[in-house]
Formats: sequence, C-alpha cells, structure tokens
Amino acid sequence: MKHSYEHIFRFIEVAATWLKNNPKETKFHYGLMREMTPALKLNSQYKELVEDIDIKHCATDERGVILRDERGGYQFTKEGLNERNKERRKLFRSEVEIEPYYVTEVPDNLSPFEREAFAGFVINPESVEEVAQTGAGA
Repeated sequence: MKHSYEHIFRFIEVAATWLKNNPKETKFHYGLMREMTPALKLNSQYKELVEDIDIKHCATDERGVILRDERGGYQFTKEGLNERNKERRKLFRSEVEIEPYYVTEVPDNLSPFEREAFAGFVINPESVEEVAQTGAGA
C-alpha cells in the first residue's frame, strides 16, 4: 500500500505513544510492533534523501567546497534555500510502498485520530470508513 512520508511519520509517532501507554502484549500490540520495523526503515531512507537534497542546494565556495555555519550546518543562498524547501515539501508528500499488516482484533478504545493514523498499516482502511459512517467501535 502506498503512503506519504507524512502519513508514515504520523503512524510512527502515534504507534510509539500507543505502545508506551498500552504495554500489554496483544495481537494489536504485535501488529503495531511488526509494522513499525518497515516504517522506521522508511524514516531512515527519508532522512538520507533529505540530506541529499540539502547537499544538492547548499552554498559552496569557488572550488565547490560546501560552506557551513558556526554550528556546522549547511549554508544556503536565498535561491538555494527556496529550492531546498520546495524539494523537501515534495518529498514529504511523496508516496512510498509499505506492506500493511492488518490485525484481526482492534481495541475498542482507539480514538478516531489513532484509527486514522493506523489505517492502511495495521487497520484495514475500509473498516475505518465503516466506523466513521456508523459511529460504532470496530
């Protein structure tokens, strides 16, 4: 299933919080843990791509040496920074493939926000839509 990096990061954040607050091992807990592994790999991939974008658009001296500020960060021209930001936003919204692991038991106490964050990862998106239409728990 395809998800944007934005959605993947939301999944990671919400899943980490849910797992911390619900340490009891259940099938849902297992599903979240299983899906976190590929999601975290995509998070690492994203960071590498962001680094490549930064290097592509950072300022250099006349010899092509990258210019850095006093804290070691890249320096940018106004144009370079604008282009970097455009490319980063495009990447953040781009979609990548991640194989879902749909669980068979979903806790009744998930908030609508959690259900939305987990949809397409551990919860079948169709069941989230059904809950939204009926207003009932899964």
